[in-house]
Amino acid sequence: MDTRRISGLTLIELLIAISIASILTGVVVLMLKTSFDSYTFGQQEVLLEKALDDCLDEISGGDFEEYGIKDSLEILNVTPASITFVPLWVDDSHTLKPEHEHPELVLKTPFTLNRPFKAGAFLPICEVSTTQDTRRKVRDWKAVPITFVLGPHQNPAKPDDMVFLNQPVEVGSKIRFIFYPDASNFPDCAMTIKWSGDKIVRVYKGRTETIPKYNLPGVILTDFGLQYFDNTNLEIEPKIELIPNITAVRVILKSSLITKVGRKPLTTNHSPLATKQGFTFINLRNTRTAGTGLIIRQGTRIKIPDSKHIRVFSLANVAGIKDGGTIELEARPKKGDSWKIIIELGYYDNTPVLKRYTVQYPSGRAVYAETINLTTDLPLNFMNLGANGKYDYDFDKDTNNVVNLEGDVELVVTKMDADGAALFIRP
Repeated sequence: MDTRRISGLTLIELLIAISIASILTGVVVLMLKTSFDSYTFGQQEVLLEKALDDCLDEISGGDFEEYGIKDSLEILNVTPASITFVPLWVDDSHTLKPEHEHPELVLKTPFTLNRPFKAGAFLPICEVSTTQDTRRKVRDWKAVPITFVLGPHQNPAKPDDMVFLNQPVEVGSKIRFIFYPDASNFPDCAMTIKWSGDKIVRVYKGRTETIPKYNLPGVILTDFGLQYFDNTNLEIEPKIELIPNITAVRVILKSSLITKVGRKPLTTNHSPLATKQGFTFINLRNTRTAGTGLIIRQGTRIKIPDSKHIRVFSLANVAGIKDGGTIELEARPKKGDSWKIIIELGYYDNTPVLKRYTVQYPSGRAVYAETINLTTDLPLNFMNLGANGKYDYDFDKDTNNVVNLEGDVELVVTKMDADGAALFIRP
């Protein structure tokens, strides 16, 4: 009998083939899932990173439209979750008059600043613009020379500081003044950046805005903190009396992904599924070590370098001099004798001047005096007093030096018969 062999798969072979196919399919699915998870994780990382960068840049002051912490001229208050500071004020409320076009009239037609000037600060900057880039919506500003007259400030609610242009300008131009404002009676001059539960808030010029200005799709900020440091990078407690020592601020920020429904962190087992922390370290531009001067008042107390570790130490920007008054500064080391300088104020040919100074070392014992009649637009250098510097503050190796304060030194403004002045100090 002729029998033929029938080809096909046995049940065992079929089961083996199905098993192999299942394994291969599982491997492919696993590989695809791993790739998808990696892609999703990468997207989450990028999203959180961008959210943190945008927020930190805006808090720090990373664009030209808004001030940030690094633009602080004066810190008014600090906490672990908020900072209040004074940035430069821009007064663009004025319109040029026909008189400002004529050389003989421009010097007689003043502008009154719309906020009081901080006595002791650098002079206001005046800028004029005649053209505008309509495409970019920005103006081309040019600085012009001015004469500044500090007002008597008899009415705290009414600024009276005046600016005179020293040269004519084209009528129809835009004009603005940029200066250090006195925020004592004008709280809108101060900016506050603070944590408000689930968002960062900026309060300035009477407006309250959220940081960042733009929405963060799929992201929520979960925490915000501030740390403060002195010029040796030691952390400072957020206390009012320690504010003058702050030279840097560290901003710490956390963000998480949120669910599609409601603004809640995306979690698993009650823990954030995707959370990222970022920080930025902000060196303040306008501290006493940055070269812009520290405005002082009677009672001001600050730490300064000792005699062997100081490079710059001078008094400048003296404003609102009272005839017969004095400015008295005393450097007090933890150990050893104190050094004191008494500066007599007055007028010479109707010009306000620093008339005379007397050095005491130790404090209470006069060792050197000199009449200088120094105009207030020039600094008085405490590191170069007298012919040989014998009694100035710093320690000069090549002279018969007497003064030598060592270790921790505190400078105290014991008397101030002027509206304001600035100290320039650098280690």
